[in-house]
Formats: sequence, structure tokens, C-alpha cells
Amino acid sequence: MEKTIELSHEDFKAVVPSPERFFVEHDFGVEEFEKVVRDTSPLWKAYKASLLDEYSTLGFPAWKRSKLARLELPTLESGAGIEIREAAGVNVVKLEESREALEIVKLTDFEGSDRKFVLQSTVFNASGIFVKSEDERGMLTLKVRGRGKKALVFHNVFLVRRGEKLKVVNLFEGASYASVLNRYVVEEGGELSVLNLRFNNTFGFTNELYKLGSQAKVTVYNVDKPQDLHAPFLMALFDSEGAECVFKSGFTALGTAMMDAMYVLRHRATETRGKVEGSGVLFDAAASVFRGNIEIAKGAVNTETGESINVVLLSPQARADSIPALFVEENEVTASHAATVGALKEEGLYYLMSRGLDVTTAIRLVVGGIFEPMLQEIGDIFGNKWQEVAGNVLTGANT
Repeated sequence: MEKTIELSHEDFKAVVPSPERFFVEHDFGVEEFEKVVRDTSPLWKAYKASLLDEYSTLGFPAWKRSKLARLELPTLESGAGIEIREAAGVNVVKLEESREALEIVKLTDFEGSDRKFVLQSTVFNASGIFVKSEDERGMLTLKVRGRGKKALVFHNVFLVRRGEKLKVVNLFEGASYASVLNRYVVEEGGELSVLNLRFNNTFGFTNELYKLGSQAKVTVYNVDKPQDLHAPFLMALFDSEGAECVFKSGFTALGTAMMDAMYVLRHRATETRGKVEGSGVLFDAAASVFRGNIEIAKGAVNTETGESINVVLLSPQARADSIPALFVEENEVTASHAATVGALKEEGLYYLMSRGLDVTTAIRLVVGGIFEPMLQEIGDIFGNKWQEVAGNVLTGANT
């Protein structure tokens, strides 16, 4: 299993403390399990059953920074499905009808933001899909909308085959509680572009693993506007020569919303390229934690990698914690990190308002400027429609 943090040097290995845990009064159990596996193949059912005991004995993590100390887990929405809005150049089947998908899942087991959430998505998913690219024009748009006070649990697997291309748009909104697990495997020479749009979800826990083959290229855009707490986790595994991966994050948080993100680049092969870039705007008493871990193993020569995060505070009560980290065991590499946190200058707002704009419009214009480079890239890859949707999420316009 891929651990979230691997801290070792020669014969020494650091002890990573386990988080404190708490249990909820009404956690998912055997009753929910029996409901979600009614139409599941015997192989998948057996695999999920093998993980049920581990899930049941494991409490939820008590995260201090994001103040996760209790949860009221809503009733599981076992009938909720993923709406496929657009599909071209892809083959889509129900996840738990595919033996190939099961083999991929077994080979890509990982810890994620916390093992509890990865297990929850794996064991209690009822509507996940397995997606395979078929040519160089692969495009898939998925939408999930929350249904009242229900818990939505999903587990999806994506395979970009050798030399093929795939673009994926994941639109997720209005969930009371969401636990989402996505595994992406990109074979030799494959190209994957992902746009995640997540907004107005009360509690969201997203775990994504990207496994890159030789010369594979991956670009991921996360656009987030949490209602209460969202904790995205993304990990890229550079296991083959010449792989490239870029993670880009844009987020806006209002009220007392919390954004708690972690990005991991694990370089274990030569000539790999990686990058993590984040931009955020915090209003009111909102807060963010942005963790970036870059690991370069011994032998991963000629790696070029780096991370940066820029957060703008629009209120004295807003708080941003940026925690970049580099773990380098090889000399012949280029690695960097940077983090900035600042407030919006009153002079800039005054200038815009002196030109006839009200304060809300002026702030929206400034915020739009912060995200403009990322939005332009989204437009270039996914089209003007999705650039506009992403801009509306980040600037507070109606979505």
C-alpha cells in the first residue's frame, strides 16, 4: 500500500504519528454493505468484504487544523448515480462488473488523506464506473448533484491506454456529505487532463491516485468552493522514465469554510517532471491548509519538480497555512518550493471603486484576476464553457 508520507534515509526511518480518532454513533456497517453489493460480482463482493472489518475497526481522523473532531454521518444514498453528460472515444462500464478494474484497484491501494475515507469509498460505493480510453479524442463529462441530507460515496477507475488521450470533467455540487475515490492509470505515452469542479458541498473528502507510465503526461485542475470542509488529496506516482504531472489548484472559501488540501509528488524514476501550483482567496473567517510533499528517491536523476502556493486574505479573520516540503535523496535534480500569504491592498480597491464599481464588483474583478492564468489554461484544454463555469465558481457568480 502506498503510504501518504514516506520518511526514510539510508537505514533510518522516521516514525509518523497516527492521528487521534473518533467514532460516530451511526457509521456505515453490514446493513449498508449488503445494500450496495446486491448487484456486485462475486469477485468484487469478496474484495469489498475483505476490507469491511478494517473499516469497521477504524475511527475517523481528528484533524486539528481543520477542526474535524466530530461528524454526523448522513444516511447512505445507495441509489445515487453518476450522470454522464458527454462521452466520446471512451468505454464506460459499471466498476464492479469489471475484473480488469479490480486488478487495477489491488495494484493501486493507497492510504490517501486517511485510510478511513479510502476504505469508505471502496467498500460502500454502489455506482462507480470504470473508464477506458479508446483513441486520441477521449472526452468524458461526469456530474453528481447532492440529494438533500444524504451521504454520497463513489469509487471510479480510469485507464488511459498506451499512446491515447483522455479529458475528464468531474462536476460535484450540493452534497451534504461526499466521499469520493478516483484512481487514474496512464500507460506509456498516454495523456490525461482532468478538471475537478466541486462547490457547495458541506463535507467533502476526495482521494485521487495518479500512476504514470513512461512518457505519460497528466494535468489536473482542481476548482473548489467548500461550504464547510473539503479535504482533497492527490498523489502522483512517477514510476517510469520521462513521466510528467502538473497539479493546479484554485479555491475560494467564505464564512467559516475550511479548505484542507494535500498534494504529493513521488518521483522514483529518471527524467521526470512535476509541479504543484495553488491559488486561493479567503473571505470572512474562512481558512485553508495547503500541504505539498515532493519526494525524490535515490536514482531519480534529472528530475525537475517544484511547488508554490499563493493565498490572498480578504478579511482580518481569515487564516492560511501553507506547508511545502521537499524530501530529496538524489543530487542531480532541480527542486524548489515557495509560499506567499498576503492581504488585498486597499489602494487597488479604491482605484476600481473610483471608476464607478461597487465594492462587491471590485472585489470580484480582483479575485478574477488572481485566477485568470489558470482559467485561461482550462479554456484552452476543455473549452470556453468550462472556463466560464470554473470562473463562476471561483469569483462567486451564479453557477
